[in-house]
Amino acid sequence: MNEVNPYAEIHYITNLESVLETREATAGLGVLFSDGGQLRTQLSEKYEAIDEGFSVAGQGEVEPGQYDFRDASISYASSAARPISGEVQLSGGGYYSGNRTSLTVSSAWRPSRHFALDLRVQRNQISLPGNRFSADVFGARFDVAGSRRLFLSSYLQYNTASEEVVTNIRLNFIHSPLSDLFFVFSERRDLDAGVVLERGVTLKATKLLSF
Repeated sequence: MNEVNPYAEIHYITNLESVLETREATAGLGVLFSDGGQLRTQLSEKYEAIDEGFSVAGQGEVEPGQYDFRDASISYASSAARPISGEVQLSGGGYYSGNRTSLTVSSAWRPSRHFALDLRVQRNQISLPGNRFSADVFGARFDVAGSRRLFLSSYLQYNTASEEVVTNIRLNFIHSPLSDLFFVFSERRDLDAGVVLERGVTLKATKLLSF
């Protein structure tokens, strides 16, 4: 064991009339092991004032009101310096007027400095008044460095509750020191309806000027 890091945070957010909207108090402990692995535990107490109700994963509803709830999490991540690494996180507790339990498993493969592949699976069990359901999220990301000046990054996410796939592809070309050319393609697709909900293409260029 190399380091033990306790911490505490408080977030207090009000609206323009100084009425409290969100409060979150968090206490946690991080442990860094000699092999590079990290263990984290965290306990949070939350308050949320909801003016307008909203849907959760299209299957549950959170009604307007004031909510106090607590949740806790524990996670372990192996050393990211290794070619293959991973992380497991378990969290659970209150969720507005109900409860939520979440299990997240992720892994990373970095065989060289030119390529990286990250996979992530999250399983959520949510219970709200009158309804209990699951919402699973699968994600994949890969990065390719063709050279010191050309980089490709892609991210794909699938949500089983909403039946939506989100795709993001970014190409970065460093045409001169501290100057970049970015090409970004993003899309959100509804698989159940077979339609594209959002799609965008962005081209951005930056140039460092020295005087």
